[in-house]
Amino acid sequence: MVWFFKKKRPGAALEQLAATGLWDFHNHVLHGVDDGARDLEQSVAMVERLGALGYRQLAVSPHFDAQRAQPSVETQRPIIEQIEAALGREFAGPRLRTGAEVIFDDTLVEGWEDGVFPCIGDARDTYLVEFAFGSGRVPRRFEDAAFRMRVKGATLVLAHPERVADFQSDPGLVRVARSAGMLFQLDVMALVGRYGGKARRLAYSLLEKGEYHFACSDIHRPHDLDTLEQALSALADWDMDVACRLVSHSPRDLIEGTFVSEE
Repeated sequence: MVWFFKKKRPGAALEQLAATGLWDFHNHVLHGVDDGARDLEQSVAMVERLGALGYRQLAVSPHFDAQRAQPSVETQRPIIEQIEAALGREFAGPRLRTGAEVIFDDTLVEGWEDGVFPCIGDARDTYLVEFAFGSGRVPRRFEDAAFRMRVKGATLVLAHPERVADFQSDPGLVRVARSAGMLFQLDVMALVGRYGGKARRLAYSLLEKGEYHFACSDIHRPHDLDTLEQALSALADWDMDVACRLVSHSPRDLIEGTFVSEE
């Protein structure tokens, strides 16, 4: 499969993909809690546009401050209710569930069993984690800590591995993360160069190798939606079956707590 030689039919593949019902657990649509939506107006605009693209459910993922344990599930729920009230009862687009994006470090490894860290939607002991950005920021022997968490029953979904500088420079770390049981989530906008050429090349390489389990939006502001639409179209054109699995079936199962890895 050679992605750059494929012929595309603009719009047709995306419509087919949207008809399957899209699910997302990496986004920043909650306003006033991180670097995502600034206010209620932006939150509503983002959720409405996601609905127009075919999304049915969103597990939100604000950046989680482990030191303050915020935004907690209890903090998120009133904001979700505010957004849904502004959308109105007749809104047929996506419903929102709680979640978080958490830095993978000692605080998580040592404290996840205390129940402080929000899980993805209804998935028990399932966490969306990320490595800090920048070269040399992936912790040494991270695979040991990840494996210990896995043995104790935790599921770790690694956000945007294609954007991790250490993974870009050392592909062997990808194999290390996968061998430790980490599941991979593609930031779908990487496919159209949103995060630069290195991220785009690694994203397609991981797609070719079948390394991804999920693909999510990671949108932060309303202006991301045009790029997201292009990226979803690119993924659907690349391989419709893979696209349906990554943005529909697998994230649905994960959010609902029924996902089972085939590995």
